[in-house]
Amino acid sequence: MHKGRWSTKCAAFNTFFKDVINNCYPIESVLSIGIRPGQEANRWNRTLQKLLPSIQYFENLEIDEKSVKKAKKSGNQFLNAQLGDVRNIDKIYSENSFDLIFWNQGPEHIKREEWEETFKKLEVVATKVLYLHCPWGKGYDKDTGHLSKSVRKGEFEVFGFKELVHGVEDTRDGGIISYKLV
Repeated sequence: MHKGRWSTKCAAFNTFFKDVINNCYPIESVLSIGIRPGQEANRWNRTLQKLLPSIQYFENLEIDEKSVKKAKKSGNQFLNAQLGDVRNIDKIYSENSFDLIFWNQGPEHIKREEWEETFKKLEVVATKVLYLHCPWGKGYDKDTGHLSKSVRKGEFEVFGFKELVHGVEDTRDGGIISYKLV
């Protein structure tokens, strides 16, 4: 992996992290949307736990039933999993259920036409912070699971999010971190 990608990603993530610490600390509960397969399954939850030691509870919302079953069998505290679709989050969780909703590599998996309604539902469930991350540009456009292709800077700002970019636009190394303090 190319060092520049990670240094810019870290800079963008650090900007987000400092804003959270300065304005929303303590973060005690996290809902992570999506469970990554294999060894990455709880990487972000572990990272968040190290950066925000006030976290006492993690939950994962996952649309794939097999991934949920696997997580439940693992017994891993970071993989507490609930089956469900992020677009129906209002039917799964009540208002103000989690301090932080962390949706890493996610918004591109639903249609742009569904973003506004989904983001509003996420804001109702979050008490402090809503975090989104997705590819920046067309680097992952061949991925059939990406329903919103070629996401550009500024697309989340119209929904009131702060945006930070990292890496190189239109490559597999580019990403957009978007977040909102609710």
